[in-house]
Amino acid sequence: MLSSSFPRLEVDDVAALPAPIGKALKMQDKELRIKVILLEVDARSYLEKGIEEELKKYGSFQIELDYMTIPYSETEKQVRALRSCIGEKVQGVILSPINSPEIVKEIDACTLAGIPVVTVNTDIKGSRRQ
Repeated sequence: MLSSSFPRLEVDDVAALPAPIGKALKMQDKELRIKVILLEVDARSYLEKGIEEELKKYGSFQIELDYMTIPYSETEKQVRALRSCIGEKVQGVILSPINSPEIVKEIDACTLAGIPVVTVNTDIKGSRRQ
């Protein structure tokens, strides 16, 4: 039973919740499209398996993964793939990056456009990756 000395608070919008919780609840109603750009390396199948395992933790979210594989030496192809993420309006990128200044520039362009980029298998220092 509530005491009359305490005001009753009603929460009619998830925005009133702490920021991370409110954001997560709002995202449950949206379909999220994540671009997965992996290099053609021996460990690719393990990376895909790890990504799929992590995805299971977010079962209440509608997440679509869009996979793309790029040969290790094709920097320009990875540049184009990252650029396309902005036009496609994906909500995030999982990237196995080629370590080059061109890729750093495209990662930064994605993050400045509001698209978080997470690197896997290798890091790419000097970029705005998550």
